[in-house]
Amino acid sequence: MTEQDFFSTLELSDCHAKVMVASSPFRREPFARWRSWLRDGEIQRLAMFRRRVEQELFIARRGLARESIAQMLAVRPSSVHFSVDDLGKLGWASDDLDSLQTRSHCEFDFSISKTPGRVAMAACPSGRVGVDIETIGPLPELEMLAKQNLHPNELQIWHTIPIADRTSAYYHLWVVKEAFAKALGTGLSQSPDSILSIHALEGLPRGSVKATDSDSHLHVGMFWMTTLGEMGRIAVVTL
Repeated sequence: MTEQDFFSTLELSDCHAKVMVASSPFRREPFARWRSWLRDGEIQRLAMFRRRVEQELFIARRGLARESIAQMLAVRPSSVHFSVDDLGKLGWASDDLDSLQTRSHCEFDFSISKTPGRVAMAACPSGRVGVDIETIGPLPELEMLAKQNLHPNELQIWHTIPIADRTSAYYHLWVVKEAFAKALGTGLSQSPDSILSIHALEGLPRGSVKATDSDSHLHVGMFWMTTLGEMGRIAVVTL
C-alpha cells in the first residue's frame, strides 16, 4: 500500500472543493507524522478517548485537515492550529502566516467528517464548505428517523420508494443534510427537516439544497454525492 492509497483525493465533477479521504488501517509512517503535529490541547483531548479506534480517528481527522490546508495555502502542516467555536466548527490559523496574510485567506473554509474506518476532509479556497461521510447500516427506527429528519417534500417521495431501498435512500438524504449544516456552520442546530435537497433521492451525483433559518433567511447550496465502496456514502456541499 502506498501513501497515495492511504489517503486519496476524490474527483467530483465541477466541484471546486478539494476532497480527501483516509481509510484504516492507518499506515505507520504518515500516521506517526500526523500524531507529531498535534498541539498540547489536542494531546489532552486525545487522552480523553478511551478506545484506540477513536484516538486513531481523531489523529486522522486533524492530520488530514493539516495535510489539505498545507497543500492549499502553502504552509507547513505542523504550523497549523485549530480553534472550536460555540457550535463545534473548527477554525484554523498558521504560525507561518501573519494576521494580514491570515485575513487574506478569510474565504478559505474546510470541513471534516468521520465514520468507522474512514475520515473525510473537504477544503474550499473561496467559500463555505461542508462534508459528511457515512457507512450504511441497519436503522431499526428508520420510519421514526425519516419522520423526524426528512423535509415534508422528501418524506412524501421517500414513502414511494420500495421498502428494501429506503435505508439507502435515507442515507442519501442524511449525508447531504449533514454536509449542508456544516457548510452553514450551524451543525444540526439547523433542524434537519427544514433542509430540502433536490435530486438526492434520485441518486444523482449533483443537485441543490436549501433551507430557511429561524430568521427567515434562505440559504442555498450545491451538493455532490458519491459512493465509497458498497456501503459508504459521502456528500460535499458548497454555499
